[in-house]
Amino acid sequence: PRMVQPVPVVEAVIGHPGDAAEDPPPIRFVRRGTEPQAGEVFETQSGEISREHASAPIAKRNRAKFNWVARTEGGRFTRDPDKMVPFIRHEKQIGMWTCDVCGKMCCEQLYVFRAYLRQEFLAELGVRQLDPFVAYISWRCGRGLLGHLTETARFKEEVFSLAATDASVDEVRAQLEEALRRGGREDRLNLIEELERLAGIGPGSSKKTLEMTAVERLIPGGGSVLLHSAEDVFRAVARSLAPRVGARQLAVGALAEALDR
Repeated sequence: PRMVQPVPVVEAVIGHPGDAAEDPPPIRFVRRGTEPQAGEVFETQSGEISREHASAPIAKRNRAKFNWVARTEGGRFTRDPDKMVPFIRHEKQIGMWTCDVCGKMCCEQLYVFRAYLRQEFLAELGVRQLDPFVAYISWRCGRGLLGHLTETARFKEEVFSLAATDASVDEVRAQLEEALRRGGREDRLNLIEELERLAGIGPGSSKKTLEMTAVERLIPGGGSVLLHSAEDVFRAVARSLAPRVGARQLAVGALAEALDR
């Protein structure tokens, strides 16, 4: 499909720091004949984009106005090129198997890309969403679209995605230790600061992290609130029954019932 439902960026993009955070650097255009690096793409587009989707985000006149992400495992999106999941072409699928950026016939795999507007192009502040348009990009061009990913940003993706894995505690610890080994001194300090923020400890901690807010939005029904720390069973149950029953009333009732027995 070329068009799908828009979805809030903070829910769809792994480790997204929130709309208040600074955007990654914009992509830069390079000429054909050069090897694009991270953050660089050819100033070209496929014939299909020129003919049928000239106003789409992937069109070369619009491309630099957006931040780009690729689909990864679980149907979510990433800025890490090593985590891109190739699109599986159905045997009955029609149309040209070409990259939307370079227009080349790709015997290799294509990847699903979505985009969201950069802050400087927003008409008004609000919750940003992934644009409905779906682009199909080769690995070479896709790596450039995703931009340069800092070790800290890569680490935040890894930490945020650990919640969806079946890895053991030892495996999770090994992944974190590997992330710390890869970076330099400044990166390691940033990674430790991020761990403290996620855990809610340290000087920069807050009572609710961005990740907690993102998870709250995923809970069906809405209105759900995650607590930063555990609470006793009486307050937990009373909160769900409020305002009809208070925690003290619930505790007294439970005590009276226990004495009767």
